[in-house]
Amino acid sequence: MCRHFLTLFDLTQKIETGLFFIELLTSKKMRVYLLCSDLMTSSRLTGDAKAVGATLTICHQEAKLHEALAADLATADRPREYDKEIVLVVDLAHLGLAIDKLMEQLGELFTKAGTGRPTVIAFGPHVHTDRLEAAKEAGCHVLVRGQFLRQAGKLFAGKA
Repeated sequence: MCRHFLTLFDLTQKIETGLFFIELLTSKKMRVYLLCSDLMTSSRLTGDAKAVGATLTICHQEAKLHEALAADLATADRPREYDKEIVLVVDLAHLGLAIDKLMEQLGELFTKAGTGRPTVIAFGPHVHTDRLEAAKEAGCHVLVRGQFLRQAGKLFAGKA
């Protein structure tokens, strides 16, 4: 299941002040797609994204990640610069994940849509050296879990 985090209060406040429409017209806020089944990590990253104004979509299954990205691509009214607007974050501890296969499928999805592939950040425990190395070989930017969690806000703001 993918969830978008914008509370009704936030939306109402933005509409009342006119900020919602200004943001739609002027901002290029980072959109983050997270593949992670760990609720604690998802919760923490939700706070980090909200703090910097990024939109976070959490997907607990690979199929849901593909669905969310395909829906985003299908509803675009203009070609999106995915390499500048989107970041994909993958938890390498996700059960059953084959990072090379995932990266291949994502490449096909974005090639078919005629857009650049976004940045993919993979993170995992430092003791999972094989998974970290496989992610690097597959074309991901790789960080160990602690390092990623410390830098998430900066990454979501596009400053790291």
